[in-house]
Amino acid sequence: MGMKEARLYKPGLPAMPAGAQTKPGKRCVSTIAWLPKAYFNRVETIISAKANSSPKGRFANDSSALLGIPSIYTRGERLPTGPLQRAQLPVMLRCEVTMSAPTAYEVVAFNTAASSDNNIHDDSIARQFGFRGALVPGVEVYAYMAHMPVARWRRHWLESGQMECRFQKPVYDGAVTHVTAKEEHNQLELCVESAGERCATGRAFIPTERRLAPSVDALPASSPPSSRPTASEASLAPGRALGIKPSTIDRAMLSRYLEEIRETDLIYLTEGLVHPGQVLRLANAALVQNVVLGPWIHVGSKVRHHAAARIGQELTLRSKITSNIVSKGHAIVEFDALVIADGKACAAEITHVAIWRPRQISEGSHAVNGSRPADV
Repeated sequence: MGMKEARLYKPGLPAMPAGAQTKPGKRCVSTIAWLPKAYFNRVETIISAKANSSPKGRFANDSSALLGIPSIYTRGERLPTGPLQRAQLPVMLRCEVTMSAPTAYEVVAFNTAASSDNNIHDDSIARQFGFRGALVPGVEVYAYMAHMPVARWRRHWLESGQMECRFQKPVYDGAVTHVTAKEEHNQLELCVESAGERCATGRAFIPTERRLAPSVDALPASSPPSSRPTASEASLAPGRALGIKPSTIDRAMLSRYLEEIRETDLIYLTEGLVHPGQVLRLANAALVQNVVLGPWIHVGSKVRHHAAARIGQELTLRSKITSNIVSKGHAIVEFDALVIADGKACAAEITHVAIWRPRQISEGSHAVNGSRPADV
């Protein structure tokens, strides 16, 4: 059982949750009524006033919720909202929450990259490779999976959690996609299924020992070239640095992205946080901004968060290629990356793996057996 403590809000602070009200010069009680209903089983509220204040205040719309008296709410029930009728000093609301991840999450997949330079997300090209249609990008499948650890650990996972994922089969545009989570030994075993096939697997957890984030200069800085070379063993050689153009995500961009990935969790808009799927997109940008690629496929990633990226921050990426090998005919590049926020601190570490040249390109044939080339 984890203890969550509501914030104290002063007048003028941004992102005040619905129901939190205040008066000039006062601070007021926030509530957890904005939490998605499915993410808690029981909530016990213990309302305590500061020293020398008397427990006379109460929530306007719940006369039974007197200060100092615990109230038990069942799963999905909203907590009382409204201003304290009488409170001379700041009051703190502490909420004890039994948090558990939903065992299943369903999303209708959407191909966000239909107009991108990567033709594997185009229906006609994907069919030449033996697929039924365009592939939904792996970073978006990762975003679907990330819904589960955020549901389980909330902001704690966004600030210090880790996830590893591997993509085995394609997820198609418009397909109903199921993400399941099974918790064992304080980690979530994740599985993505669509059209009756297992498409991706992974695990998410919060490391038991939190280490310091890498320094900003732990990986080399670089900028995308003015003229990108064609992807090759030379242009993607181990040791090469891959930089990106700085990216700043505003609220409009975040809202559009959340709609595209069908995200239902309110934490991102409520707290102004960049979605972890948007963070991982930066690793894709490191490839496409540095070399000219043909059809290519993201096959897996490991992400470790050190801070929650926020809207309005300038996000950049430092990376270095660690390997470029051929396995089962596929040319596969792997690189380590650091996501840097406002040029000052590392928000996340990423290990990114992609097939930059599928074997069908090398063999001069696009005919495959219908499985994702990422199954290597």
